[in-house]
Amino acid sequence: MQTVKKATLIEVAEKLKKGLATPGREWGLHAIYALALPAANAVVFGIAGDKMEAKSYDIVGAGDDDSRDDYQCAGLAHAAAYPFKLVLTEENGNVTIKMVASMFRMKIFFEDAGKWAFMKNMTMPGSLNDELEEMVKNSLH
Repeated sequence: MQTVKKATLIEVAEKLKKGLATPGREWGLHAIYALALPAANAVVFGIAGDKMEAKSYDIVGAGDDDSRDDYQCAGLAHAAAYPFKLVLTEENGNVTIKMVASMFRMKIFFEDAGKWAFMKNMTMPGSLNDELEEMVKNSLH
């Protein structure tokens, strides 16, 4: 996703913690936790957003499990899809920020929504990535 040169892991993590505290405009993405992993020289941020989750659960519905059809929020069975994770690592004075692409995550966790649901909502993963990338960039400047 991004590399920050000549910065420490702690400096970048603190900037991100502040910058990701306010929910994003479209999907409400924000950091819900930061987990320092000193032995791995890494920090992991969990990123969630109410609008993103609600839309995802609505799209997938009961998925391929008809027994959930009458549930108020049938898609909640897919809650393990979130939060997204940002992983910060430091090596040679550079901090790298990585995340598994939203489209890949959506395909893995919501495949039972069906191809038609994916086609109708193809812009969602890209707009999630865009919102989060903008938030990360704004946090670091």
